[in-house]
Amino acid sequence: MIKFCSFLKKSINFTILLSFLILAAMTAKSSSLPAMSLDSALGLAKKHNKLIMIDGYTDWCKWCKVMDKETFSDHKVIDFLNKNFIPSAFDMETGDGLKLSMKYLINAYPTVFFLNSNGRLVYKIVGYLKPDEFIAELNKCLKPENLMKLTGYSDDLNIGYPDFYKNSYGKSGKKVVAKPEQIEQWLDGQNDLFSEINFNILMKFALNKKYFEYFLNNEKRYKEMYSEQTVSDKIENSVYQLNSKAGKEGNEENHKFAISIVDKYFKDNDIKEKNTMKFRLNSDYWRMQSKADKLIEIGEQAIKEEINNKSENLNELAWNLCQMGTDKKVLEEALKIIEASLIENEGFENLDTKANILKKLDRKADALKCAQKAIEKAKTTGQKTEETQKLIEELKK
Repeated sequence: MIKFCSFLKKSINFTILLSFLILAAMTAKSSSLPAMSLDSALGLAKKHNKLIMIDGYTDWCKWCKVMDKETFSDHKVIDFLNKNFIPSAFDMETGDGLKLSMKYLINAYPTVFFLNSNGRLVYKIVGYLKPDEFIAELNKCLKPENLMKLTGYSDDLNIGYPDFYKNSYGKSGKKVVAKPEQIEQWLDGQNDLFSEINFNILMKFALNKKYFEYFLNNEKRYKEMYSEQTVSDKIENSVYQLNSKAGKEGNEENHKFAISIVDKYFKDNDIKEKNTMKFRLNSDYWRMQSKADKLIEIGEQAIKEEINNKSENLNELAWNLCQMGTDKKVLEEALKIIEASLIENEGFENLDTKANILKKLDRKADALKCAQKAIEKAKTTGQKTEETQKLIEELKK
């Protein structure tokens, strides 16, 4: 994504806009949507009483390129955008795109987001979508009841972020990761942790236990000022970060604290989602402690419970047990877990895991059959099989 279509005229009709879109689709190496300054987009939004739709991309993002080729070049999408929005594209690591990234916490790509004529964020779509899926999201955006009302944000793009925050954005090779002590020192010196700047700092960086508890205790107010989904996502991500740190440090108390947050703050979520989160937290923590007995308990419980992506999660757990050594009892339990996974989905990864477990149990004939079956499965999905092929060669010796 190197070149943009320049698009800076102050007065323009939407027939011309469409022609620019089609030309861009044929010639641009970046987004197929027109590049323009934010001021120009805001001017058009005011003039035509429409929301600005921004394709937020980076030059290194694979799925941005896929979405540009398959979605933004689709004529149904082009027609829908021209009729209902002011379409534009911004490199989120430079210029106005960089400022918008810092203000609205755009950290995953592709992100398509929508601004009103004052420059306020009102809707956001994260991740690649096919044309029909994208149009369905655009229709949601046209309904006022679906738009966010972020009262905590100002209309100003140039607010006084601290250097460590600004330096954490920009081109990949030039970003500087903020040190935990910088973040803590800044927050310790603030009187208003609900300000736009401080909210963004709380959202952007991993929080220590002190500030995470503060965030949790003020969850409701943050949701009212900013975005319920954004705050919920932060809590979920922070739970995993806290648990990962606890695992590295062997801090079981903080691990239990992470589990308690799931019970307290995700009580309205469906039971499968809660079970899945607790499964992930427990399995990650005890894997880092190399506690096979704990992982076996987690696997036995997960087999009985409803969890999301059950087959994949059980497969990962069985694989971790397989990698822990050659203890026969542990491997036998790993085999039970992977067989439960195969009931859910007899896919290549699961069969490959079972073959490796059987090999360690010295059941070479069964392992060979299982590995060969895994290869056959992979032929229908196009998955890489180099390691499984090596396993087959070893088993034939």
